[in-house]
Amino acid sequence: MFYKMKTILLLTILIFVSLLSYSQENKNTVNKKINHENTVKKQKESYRKIKKRKSKEQIQQLKNGILLIRLKTSENKINALIEMGKIEKANKIKTKQYIENKAILATFKNRFKFCKTAFFYSNKSKYIQENKFSNIFLNDSLLIDSTIVIDSKKPIFIAEFGTLEPDTMIYFSHYSYEPNSDFSVKKTEHYYSSSSNIDIYALIIKDQNFIQLNKPFPYYTRAIFKTIKESPGQMIFIPLALYYAFCEKSYSRTIEKMDVKLLKYYNKAIKRQAI
Repeated sequence: MFYKMKTILLLTILIFVSLLSYSQENKNTVNKKINHENTVKKQKESYRKIKKRKSKEQIQQLKNGILLIRLKTSENKINALIEMGKIEKANKIKTKQYIENKAILATFKNRFKFCKTAFFYSNKSKYIQENKFSNIFLNDSLLIDSTIVIDSKKPIFIAEFGTLEPDTMIYFSHYSYEPNSDFSVKKTEHYYSSSSNIDIYALIIKDQNFIQLNKPFPYYTRAIFKTIKESPGQMIFIPLALYYAFCEKSYSRTIEKMDVKLLKYYNKAIKRQAI
């Protein structure tokens, strides 16, 4: 009898210890999951804050700095046509590229007020990256003018019309609970990307290394027109004077919209900073 009671007592103690151990282990596992989720949440919050802070810094830098507008030359296309003996077509493309550049320059000078600007041809891009700013900027006649200088100590950004690069950043969306093969449930994080396969032609702002900026900075404004490079067949028979008027009006809408977006974001950033 005594032996039987001793056995029962021993079994009871073993079961109690096992349950206590399991409870503690389960508690530790839950705590680890909670700590992990809190860490992930803090990292997400920190990442969003970093992006916001970076964008605020960039908009203030741009306001006090200079925006260099890169103008295309189409020289590769023109040279290829010349080599094929298509001189007349090469001259037409050269002329219409000049008209586009002239319209962009005039519109920026007349409509864009957010910050200082200067203009350069795309074949001088490497000098911008190397901080070599002598004899590369253009006057109102689109000629290189050695008297045009900029303060290289100030922040420098680039603007150009082109195809928007896809946004490769991924963003946290939500949690969901998914079943496992062992009938348990796991918590799953879901992310999304704002990138699209659709080509968007826009006025785009980049840093000095020609890297496209990211949200929440208003780094692009979608263009509402097609350029000579997208629809050369449609533009080839338009009189040059009419084509210039078309370009100037079309570029004006996009550039003015960008100016408004930048000023709005700047005022918002300054207001929040003051709070």
